[in-house]
Amino acid sequence: MRHTKARNVIERAFAVLKMRWGILRSASFYPIKVLIHLILACFLLHNFIRGEMVVDPIEQQLDDEVDGDFPAEEQADTDFVNTIEATNAWQLQRDELALAMWNHISSYVSNLGLLLV
Repeated sequence: MRHTKARNVIERAFAVLKMRWGILRSASFYPIKVLIHLILACFLLHNFIRGEMVVDPIEQQLDDEVDGDFPAEEQADTDFVNTIEATNAWQLQRDELALAMWNHISSYVSNLGLLLV
């Protein structure tokens, strides 16, 4: 049951990502490393948006669609997982990716002679 509940959370996260980021809706011809970074960047941006917005209209839209798919009695019996706690390893990988992205864009911008504020 735990695996099934975790799968629900992951499927919901990808549904929200696909609704928000058009590049994830269709097949992509980028190399696998680019796809991995693209998906991670979308998740990072999604998490940032969730942290800044009290109500996310994309998630509200998804909730409205899901509520219409199941009868009310089935919804009451369903125990959904709303979050999955991050582990230290994932947090470290996320922080390293964010730092690498920052360093990359900083060096790119400085090569252009611009200043990041």
